[in-house]
Amino acid sequence: MIKNGLHAMPTYVVNSGRGLQLYYFLKEPIPLYKHYQKTLREFKEAMIERLWNDYTSSKKEKDIIGVLQGFRTIAFFLN
Repeated sequence: MIKNGLHAMPTYVVNSGRGLQLYYFLKEPIPLYKHYQKTLREFKEAMIERLWNDYTSSKKEKDIIGVLQGFRTIAFFLN
């Protein structure tokens, strides 16, 4: 779907051991001030709605987690 232009190219694709996770980095960070939270939540939920379907997940119930959830990090090991 990404190659066919149906979804935006993620910044990183990570194999979590239970499936792939897509990470989209913004060009500029957005502070989590209270007055931004509603807009960020709506944006995140819209992205999940767009990406989550029968082809991308075997789970029927979407994992929609709030914008204040602690962030996961990706570890990179370079030789």
